[in-house]
Amino acid sequence: MRGTAIGLFAFSAVVISATACTSDRSSAASSTYSLKNASAASLRVGSDAPVFTTTSLDSAAMRIGGVSDSVVLLNVWATWCTSCREEFAELEQIRLQRATSAVRVIGVSVDQGGSEKVRRFVAAQGTHFPVAHDREARINPLYGILGLPTTFVLGKDGKVRWMQTGSFLLDTIGMRKALDAALSNGPATPQ
Repeated sequence: MRGTAIGLFAFSAVVISATACTSDRSSAASSTYSLKNASAASLRVGSDAPVFTTTSLDSAAMRIGGVSDSVVLLNVWATWCTSCREEFAELEQIRLQRATSAVRVIGVSVDQGGSEKVRRFVAAQGTHFPVAHDREARINPLYGILGLPTTFVLGKDGKVRWMQTGSFLLDTIGMRKALDAALSNGPATPQ
């Protein structure tokens, strides 16, 4: 009985830490995420990825979703989210490891307010993948974002191949398998 209680406590701690950035936030520097705000919560593995157009921090036009000549690893995040900050270096490592393949890593910050805080964070991380600042969080209802971080693998065919709400560090094997399958036009990885 004591072992079961300890196991349940450990499981609860993992769940709480994995969802730390999914709770509603009311300060001016954060966004509110709740089921009622995610009209596209039906987005699933195998669904068509919605087309989202935006501009990167470097003022380049960006188009996410739809048919593409590359597989996209899309990470939706915010500077106030601890899990987001922790996985940012891993995104850069994936970009470096996949530089010769047709994989593009893209980050979309949903921080409210000006872009300067996002620019400073990205510069401090030393990352070189494109990052957009979506201060109105327009991507949230399109992609059914219920918490941060949320990460997607989008195939060249425009389909969602894998998705994870919460840190993708909890399922790096699944994400890497989905990237490999998407590159070879294999089947989507179910959640």
